[in-house]
Amino acid sequence: MGLHLSQIDEADELLTNDPLALLIGMVLDQRGSERTSDAG
Repeated sequence: MGLHLSQIDEADELLTNDPLALLIGMVLDQRGSERTSDAG
């Protein structure tokens, strides 16, 4: 059972097989959300 977080099969496979890639992606996603909420 794999993760289905994106619309790209290769990206989902990477996130499923590499926990560090998943962690880095989650951190970067959170930082992007912070920047857009501070801009307004």
